[in-house]
Amino acid sequence: MHFVRRSTVLGTAALVASLAVTTFPASAASSPRTSRVSTATDGHQADGASSAPAISADGRYVAFVSAADDLVPGDRNGTADVFVKDVRTGRTQRVADGPASDPALSGDGRYVVFATAAALVKDDDNGVDDVYLLDRRTHRTERISTGRPTSWMPNSMPAISADGRTVAYVTSAPDAAPGDTNERADVIVHDRRTGKNQLVQYTTAGVLADADALFPSLSADGRYVTFDTPALLDPDHADVSKTRLVYLRDLRTQTTELISRPTGYAYKNYADASSISGSGRLVAFESGLYSLVPDDTNKAADVFVYDRAARTTVRVSTAADGTQADGPSDSVSLSANGRYAAFTSAADNLVPGDTNGVADIFLKDLRTGAVERVSLTADGGQADGPSDAVSLSTTGRAAFSSAATNLVPGDTNSVADVFVRHLR
Repeated sequence: MHFVRRSTVLGTAALVASLAVTTFPASAASSPRTSRVSTATDGHQADGASSAPAISADGRYVAFVSAADDLVPGDRNGTADVFVKDVRTGRTQRVADGPASDPALSGDGRYVVFATAAALVKDDDNGVDDVYLLDRRTHRTERISTGRPTSWMPNSMPAISADGRTVAYVTSAPDAAPGDTNERADVIVHDRRTGKNQLVQYTTAGVLADADALFPSLSADGRYVTFDTPALLDPDHADVSKTRLVYLRDLRTQTTELISRPTGYAYKNYADASSISGSGRLVAFESGLYSLVPDDTNKAADVFVYDRAARTTVRVSTAADGTQADGPSDSVSLSANGRYAAFTSAADNLVPGDTNGVADIFLKDLRTGAVERVSLTADGGQADGPSDAVSLSTTGRAAFSSAATNLVPGDTNSVADVFVRHLR
C-alpha cells in the first residue's frame, strides 16, 4: 500500500512514553466496588431492561436507556426512555416522555443529548426521530437536529462537547447543512451558540464524501470530530476499497486526517465506533483490519488507539504482557485525559482467572500497559452474564450494561441493568 505520509506503527511502549503521567484523582481512591444505577431514586430495581450507559467526565452522572416503567412516578408511555442517575445522591430523572435512545452527557452532566420520536418542541412536525438537548439546570429542552431525514437513517448518534456548546449527530436530511448534495447519511456538527450547522465528511481539498458517515465523537472543546465512512477521504490511501475507516475533521483548519491506517491492502473490512480524548490527541476505535499493527494474527476484531502527535497506532485489546486476545473486542471508551481505555471483549486470556465464558469489560492503562477486568462483583467475583457498552469517566468510574445477576446483591429482575464500577 502506498503512503505519502506513512504512520509509524509501534507497540504499547511508544504510546506509554508519549503520554503525560496522569492518574485518577486521589479523592476517588478507595477499594474497587460495583453499584447498580438503573434503579429508582428509592433504590428499587427496574422492571425492564436497561442499556446504553453514558457517564459524565466527572463521574457523577450516568445517562442510560431503560424499558422499565417503575424508575420514576408517572411513567406510563410503555416504551423505552432516557434517564439520568445522580450517583452521589441516588436521584433518578427521566429526561423525556417518549421513545428515546442514544444518550450522551456533557462533561459535568448538565446537558444531556438524545434521540427521540416524540415532539418535545412546538415546531417539531417532521414525524421522525430528532436529536434534542436538555439543560438539566434550567429544564429547557431544545431541538438540535433540523430538516426532514429519510426513514432509513433518522437523526441519531449524538455526541456532545464537554462544555455543551457543540453537538454532532448523524442524519440523512438533505437540508440539515449547506452543501449537502450526496444523498447519504451525514455527520452534522451544530454550534449551539451561533446556530450554525456544518458537514464534516470532506476531504481536505473540500470534496464531499460519496458514502454514509456514522458514529461521531467530539473532543472536549468541540474542535475535533471523528467519524467513520467507507468514502475515500484521504487520496494518499487508495488501497482501501469499500473499507469503512475512521477519520478526524479539524473544524478550525477544515482539514481531514485518516486515523485508522492499514499498512496493507484492505477490502470490505472496517474500522469504526471511535472515541476521542478530551484534547483530541488520541483516538480509540474498533476494527477488523489485520494490518494496523504488526503480528495481528488472532483473526478477531480488536481495539486500537492512534496517537495523532506521535503518529503511532497501538493495539489496546491485549494482555499486560502483549498477548493477543483470543476473542473479539469492541465498544471502546477513552477517558478524557487519554490515559485509560475501557472496552468489551469475549477473550478469556486478557487477565488471569477469566473463566466465566462471557464477554467482560476491561480497562487498559495506556501508560503502564496494565489490564484489569471491570465487570466484577462488589467483592471481585466474576460476572455470571455478559457485559457490554462501557463508558469511562476521568474520576475512576466505568459505567456499563450487563445481563449478569450477581454483580450486586438483590439483583432479581432477570433483565440487563446498568452498573458503575468504582475503580479507585
